[in-house]
Amino acid sequence: MQTQISFLEKICIADYIKKIQSLGYSSIDCHTRHIAEFLQIAVDGYDLGIINYDHRKRNLKLENEPTFAADIFSKILNSIEKPNKHLELQQDFEGENIEIQTTYFRELLYNIEHCIHHQPKNF
Repeated sequence: MQTQISFLEKICIADYIKKIQSLGYSSIDCHTRHIAEFLQIAVDGYDLGIINYDHRKRNLKLENEPTFAADIFSKILNSIEKPNKHLELQQDFEGENIEIQTTYFRELLYNIEHCIHHQPKNF
């Protein structure tokens, strides 16, 4: 994550918002926001004991300001190390709230895989 932070501190806004073919003609800013929000949900959900990725706030400031995104990743990095514990994963599905038992480490693993999924395919 430190590499991501360093990258965000250096990238110019034109490159940050540029549509990239290997990202499915999406941009780094959109993927950065999406990844940060998912990680933040996992970390913030720890104390509540509940994680619900559907209820994330879509903070467009993460897309418009790479240095703000770097600050968010720094905060996540500083708070991500916690002991494993059981959590409840909630998901909204066709108007119903589904609850599944999970663990903090399982959700961190999911987020790692999620980050890999959002990397450019040709890097």
